[in-house]
Amino acid sequence: MGKAAHPNRKDHCVVYYYRNQEALQKKARERAQRLREHRQQNETPEEADARKARHRAAAAKYRGTHQAQINFRAWQRAPKNAEKLRVSAKELAPILAAIDGTTGGLESGNSADGE
Repeated sequence: MGKAAHPNRKDHCVVYYYRNQEALQKKARERAQRLREHRQQNETPEEADARKARHRAAAAKYRGTHQAQINFRAWQRAPKNAEKLRVSAKELAPILAAIDGTTGGLESGNSADGE
């Protein structure tokens, strides 16, 4: 079904999850607890070690392929770098002028990111 058939479907889903968030979280916690208990009762130590090894391998693979993103996000979170990320329109105007090939700065009403 296309967007025209159900234009408000997404809105209804958002409202449902917002209204029932606590109950859904409670159910998820209970389900996780049941699975944890079931796994502890039925899983041998060798199976647990194998599961943990698979998890560690998957995490290492993710870190390996996303290392640049992980490093950049960590750099962004550092308080000393927060000021470096803030660029004023005054500082950005010459850069944008050089890119556009114009001599003027930002016109009033334009945002610093060019939108």
